[in-house]
Order: sequence, then C-alpha cells, then structure tokens
Amino acid sequence: IATPSLIFWGAGIPAFAFLILYNQRHKLDRFETESRYGFLYEGYRLKFFFWEFVILYRKLAIIFCSVFMNSLGQNVQATFVIGVSAFNFLMQRHYQPFSTDTLNEMEKRALISSTVTLYCGLFFMTGNQYFLMKGQFDNLSRIIFILTILFVNIYFFSFFIRNMILQKYQALL
Repeated sequence: IATPSLIFWGAGIPAFAFLILYNQRHKLDRFETESRYGFLYEGYRLKFFFWEFVILYRKLAIIFCSVFMNSLGQNVQATFVIGVSAFNFLMQRHYQPFSTDTLNEMEKRALISSTVTLYCGLFFMTGNQYFLMKGQFDNLSRIIFILTILFVNIYFFSFFIRNMILQKYQALL
C-alpha cells in the first residue's frame, strides 16, 4: 500500500499541480493567476515558478530512501540522502531561484547544514564498527564530530534568527 500511495499522493498530485502551473506560466503575474496559484510560486523568481516542486521532489527522494532502502542499511540510506542534499545544494547555488538574496543564502546554508550533519553522523554509524576494530575511533574523534555538527547547526540557526529579526525590524520601519 505504501508504493501506490507514494506514487499517487507523493508524485502524482504534485505533478498534476505542476502541469496546471506550467500551463499558466505566461500569466503568472496576472491577479487571477496569482490569487489562485500564487501560493505555489510566491517567493521565487518568475522563471523559477516550478522550484517548489524541485524542493518537494527532494523531500520525496528522502522519504523514498527511508521507506524503500531500509533493507540496504543505514549507511546506504545516509549516503543516498547526502548525495540528494549535495546535488540540491549545487542546483540552489547555480540557479538562485528565490526572489531575494537572503532566501537563496538561507536555503544554501540549510542544505550545507543538513549535508554536514548527515556526513558526520555517517561516521557515528560506520565509524564505531570500523574504527573500533583498529582502535582509532576514540573520544577525541567523537568530540570533533559532535562539535562539527553543533557548530554547523548553530551557525545556520544564528543566520536564520538574525535574518528573522532583521525582517521583523524592517517591517516595523
């Protein structure tokens, strides 16, 4: 039952919404189109009206990995998700689809944060078996990976909070 649901709800409905939006792509700046479909492309530059679907399918790929790659092991799942995140970071960096530099930068930093977190977490999953056999995965290594995860996530969270405060302050002016 998971496969048909994933295909219909996860891929089919968004594909249908994309087709509707694609057919309206020349009228996206009109009031009628914006009031009806604007929630799907608001915040993006008009030529990237479809970018919400790129993000949605990224999430779908991660869910697919969690559900269908479970039998292959956590290492394969984590490696796949790191690849998905890294690929999406490269696309984000190249295309800059959001309408503001701040949103583009926030998305890039979020993708970096999740990729580094997964990469360091992969060492905890594989490192325990591999490094313990060789006696090299000691407490210092664990601390370094934990601090890296903490630093990257605090860095992103600080950037996020700073920009939220700036946006709120600018809205008051």
